[in-house]
Amino acid sequence: MKKDKVKVTEEVLSDEKIKRFLDYRPYDQSSVDHHILLTAYRGLNESDFEKFIGFFQAENLDISAANKNGKTLLELAQQHNASEAYVNILQQAGS
Repeated sequence: MKKDKVKVTEEVLSDEKIKRFLDYRPYDQSSVDHHILLTAYRGLNESDFEKFIGFFQAENLDISAANKNGKTLLELAQQHNASEAYVNILQQAGS
Protein backbone atom coordinates (compact mmCIF):
# COMPACT_ATOMS: atom_id res chain seq x y z
CA MET A 1 0.00 0.00 0.00
CA LYS A 2 1.27 3.45 -0.83
CA LYS A 3 2.34 5.60 2.10
CA ASP A 4 -0.26 8.24 1.23
CA LYS A 5 -3.08 5.67 1.43
CA VAL A 6 -4.76 5.02 4.76
CA LYS A 7 -6.31 1.64 5.43
CA VAL A 8 -9.85 2.00 6.73
CA THR A 9 -10.60 -0.79 9.17
CA GLU A 10 -13.55 0.53 11.13
CA GLU A 11 -15.79 2.88 9.18
CA VAL A 12 -18.26 4.86 11.28
CA LEU A 13 -21.70 4.35 9.79
CA SER A 14 -24.49 6.88 10.06
CA ASP A 15 -27.93 5.75 11.19
CA GLU A 16 -29.12 6.14 7.59
CA LYS A 17 -26.46 3.74 6.31
CA ILE A 18 -27.34 1.24 9.04
CA LYS A 19 -31.05 1.53 8.17
CA ARG A 20 -30.27 0.62 4.53
CA PHE A 21 -29.93 -2.97 5.68
CA LEU A 22 -33.71 -2.93 6.17
CA ASP A 23 -34.07 -2.67 2.38
CA TYR A 24 -32.31 -5.95 1.53
CA ARG A 25 -34.53 -8.65 0.06
CA PRO A 26 -33.83 -12.31 -0.73
CA TYR A 27 -33.65 -13.50 -4.32
CA ASP A 28 -35.78 -16.54 -3.57
CA GLN A 29 -38.76 -17.36 -1.37
CA SER A 30 -36.74 -17.13 1.86
CA SER A 31 -38.07 -15.25 4.86
CA VAL A 32 -37.57 -11.54 4.25
CA ASP A 33 -37.07 -10.81 7.96
CA HIS A 34 -34.46 -13.56 8.34
CA HIS A 35 -32.63 -12.40 5.21
CA ILE A 36 -32.49 -8.82 6.50
CA LEU A 37 -31.15 -10.00 9.87
CA LEU A 38 -28.57 -12.29 8.29
CA THR A 39 -27.34 -9.58 5.93
CA ALA A 40 -26.96 -7.13 8.82
CA TYR A 41 -25.19 -9.76 10.93
CA ARG A 42 -22.70 -10.38 8.14
CA GLY A 43 -22.19 -6.72 7.29
CA LEU A 44 -22.20 -4.76 10.55
CA ASN A 45 -19.85 -4.58 13.49
CA GLU A 46 -21.26 -5.27 16.94
CA SER A 47 -22.18 -1.71 17.89
CA ASP A 48 -23.82 -1.00 14.52
CA PHE A 49 -25.66 -4.33 14.69
CA GLU A 50 -27.04 -3.35 18.08
CA LYS A 51 -28.33 -0.07 16.62
CA PHE A 52 -29.71 -1.96 13.64
CA ILE A 53 -31.73 -4.30 15.87
CA GLY A 54 -33.47 -1.25 17.34
CA PHE A 55 -34.39 -0.05 13.84
CA PHE A 56 -35.43 -3.59 12.87
CA GLN A 57 -37.79 -3.89 15.83
CA ALA A 58 -39.17 -0.38 15.29
CA GLU A 59 -40.40 -1.69 11.91
CA ASN A 60 -42.19 -4.56 13.72
CA LEU A 61 -40.08 -7.17 11.94
CA ASP A 62 -39.67 -10.66 13.38
CA ILE A 63 -36.44 -11.07 15.40
CA SER A 64 -37.11 -14.83 15.54
CA ALA A 65 -37.66 -15.33 11.81
CA ALA A 66 -36.24 -18.62 10.55
CA ASN A 67 -34.45 -19.62 7.37
CA LYS A 68 -35.56 -22.44 5.02
CA ASN A 69 -34.04 -24.96 7.43
CA GLY A 70 -35.97 -23.61 10.41
CA LYS A 71 -32.93 -21.92 12.01
CA THR A 72 -33.15 -18.44 13.50
CA LEU A 73 -30.26 -16.00 13.32
CA LEU A 74 -29.66 -16.58 17.04
CA GLU A 75 -29.22 -20.31 16.42
CA LEU A 76 -26.84 -19.64 13.54
CA ALA A 77 -24.82 -17.06 15.48
CA GLN A 78 -24.45 -19.44 18.41
CA GLN A 79 -22.49 -21.75 16.11
CA HIS A 80 -19.80 -19.11 15.48
CA ASN A 81 -16.93 -18.78 17.94
CA ALA A 82 -16.52 -15.02 17.59
CA SER A 83 -20.19 -14.04 17.77
CA GLU A 84 -20.82 -13.82 21.52
CA ALA A 85 -21.66 -10.11 21.37
CA TYR A 86 -24.15 -10.69 18.53
CA VAL A 87 -25.74 -13.57 20.44
CA ASN A 88 -26.15 -11.31 23.49
CA ILE A 89 -27.70 -8.55 21.37
CA LEU A 90 -30.19 -10.98 19.83
CA GLN A 91 -31.07 -12.49 23.21
CA GLN A 92 -31.62 -9.06 24.76
CA ALA A 93 -33.91 -8.22 21.82
CA GLY A 94 -36.07 -11.25 22.61
CA SER A 95 -34.88 -13.73 20.01
